[in-house]
Amino acid sequence: FFFQAEDGIRDPLWSRGLGDVYKRQTQSTWGLLMSLIGIKMDGQENCCGIHKTVKNYFLCLEEPCMKPVCPFCIVDHQGHKIMNGLQIGQEVIKKLQMEKVDLNVETKSINKFTQGLVNLSQSIVKTRELLMKNADEYA
Repeated sequence: FFFQAEDGIRDPLWSRGLGDVYKRQTQSTWGLLMSLIGIKMDGQENCCGIHKTVKNYFLCLEEPCMKPVCPFCIVDHQGHKIMNGLQIGQEVIKKLQMEKVDLNVETKSINKFTQGLVNLSQSIVKTRELLMKNADEYA
């Protein structure tokens, strides 16, 4: 057995080499990118369904396609809205920046809420101390 150090996976059968590790990572990365821009992959891989060894460099955004397209198959999608790899990357960056802004807003809200809880807790402790002091004076 050979260990595949990159992801800590040891294949149950004889190792097929590190290429399989990279293929798995590429597929999951492609799927992640597509999900970030709102495209469901439905199990599609990062290679063309027709030209099995050709990577998809384009994305067809027309219904009913909504799928990755290789350079050879793009002619079948004439007139469709197509994104190239650079546009996909820019769209992903835009989405991530929007999510970062949302996270910053949420973080500020959580910090403000937490500070409110700290202030409330301190107020309760002070009120308790005053009540205990007053109770001792009247006892």
